[in-house]
Amino acid sequence: MCKITIIGNSGSGKSTLALKLGRIHDLPVHHLDLLVSKGEWSLVPEAEFNMTHQALLKEPKWIIEGMGYESTFDNRFSQSDLIIFIDFNILVHIWWVIKRSMLALFQAQAGWRGRRLLITKLPKMLIFVLRTHNNTRAMIQHRLSNYVSQKVIRLANPKALNDFSLDKI
Repeated sequence: MCKITIIGNSGSGKSTLALKLGRIHDLPVHHLDLLVSKGEWSLVPEAEFNMTHQALLKEPKWIIEGMGYESTFDNRFSQSDLIIFIDFNILVHIWWVIKRSMLALFQAQAGWRGRRLLITKLPKMLIFVLRTHNNTRAMIQHRLSNYVSQKVIRLANPKALNDFSLDKI
């Protein structure tokens, strides 16, 4: 497998899993959060993001983690050999976002710009987590049901995430 999409809510471990799989399987990792925003968390225009996203999809191998713009989901999913959907209980996402924001005060976090910025954005991040869980999650589940030719794996809890290995599929 040389083209892997990892998608899920904030605070699910997408970046950590992507870096782990990239290191083990020698695959380049692309963090969509770094491409969809610039500087102080202002979004790049959707058309600009789409051009960058299209260029990534043309690469021969990749791990793309994150959400990006919804308009890119189907194109990314259709070109993936494997789609990993991290779909935890909402309380896990909330706790992991809080924990990551606190850790960012002391060390850089994978897939994020600016160390101290995370803690200042915590209220917005928690609202985003709730909105994603209540709205976007169902849309992702529905869209993934259309990709039977690709392998879709749902990781439903932190143990499944920690135990996940490409060698097991």
